[in-house]
Amino acid sequence: MATIVNNPGNSDSGATAGLVVALIVIVAVALIAFFIWPGLGNSGGGDADTTINVEVPALDSGSAGAGATQ
Repeated sequence: MATIVNNPGNSDSGATAGLVVALIVIVAVALIAFFIWPGLGNSGGGDADTTINVEVPALDSGSAGAGATQ
């Protein structure tokens, strides 16, 4: 009976393809986590009873400040 020896080549493209697929999956999960996941907790708007008071000081046109002409 003859002995058959199978010696495949040294280049294993299956491992390389698996590594490429794993890297693509990791990058996709990272992008989803970075862009989409933080937005899931937002309700889309602020509270309805939020009041923002802004006071701007009035311009004093009577004083001779910097750049004023008399």
